[in-house]
Amino acid sequence: MLESDRAAAAFEELRAGIAPQIRRPAEATIQRLSVRRRRRRMRAVASGMAAMMAVAFAVSVQRFEPPVTPTPSGKPSATAEPTAEPTPTPAMSESPSSDPASAPPVGQPSSGQCSTRGVLRPGAPSGDFSVYTVKLINVVCPGVRVRVLWATYSATDYSTPSEVQTLYRQGTVYLDRDRTTLTFPLASPATCWRGYVGYGNVSAPSVINGPVPPGNDLGNLGSMSHNC
Repeated sequence: MLESDRAAAAFEELRAGIAPQIRRPAEATIQRLSVRRRRRRMRAVASGMAAMMAVAFAVSVQRFEPPVTPTPSGKPSATAEPTAEPTPTPAMSESPSSDPASAPPVGQPSSGQCSTRGVLRPGAPSGDFSVYTVKLINVVCPGVRVRVLWATYSATDYSTPSEVQTLYRQGTVYLDRDRTTLTFPLASPATCWRGYVGYGNVSAPSVINGPVPPGNDLGNLGSMSHNC
């Protein structure tokens, strides 16, 4: 007999001898053990999933949480306060010239922040006095118009006591709060002539005897002469 056959025979005798002593577990015991194994497996799986969710939440919070600026020790953190905007300084209005021709009227009435009468100043005339510029230097109230009159005269015996000025052309323009500067032409004769610009209640006489209009403030803004 071979050695392997002898070993197989010995194992068979051993199994036959101990088989009566081994009891198979009952069906209920087998089911109970199977339920316990399933419960232990489900608890292990649930614990693993909970641990993974906790790790993912911690990572997301760390990723999106804004960085905290450390406060120096011993000093409370300062709260930023809005910077106060500087109070605008009102622009200074142009003061009238000391020239009596451009001085404001005495006792000029006013209404709040605007005036019912205008204060004017002449602009620089052109080299040939063919145009004239006048400026309103104060703020007039709505609806207030400032009348400006211009007039040109032909002159004979210029700058002598016997000078005679004869009206050649005249015109009227108006300034208001929306139109504060005007430039207008002065129609003038080809001969020696004088021109005057005034505002307010002024008039242009047809003839002026002498170098200036007597008793008339026609030239309160300015006067000029040319070709003389």
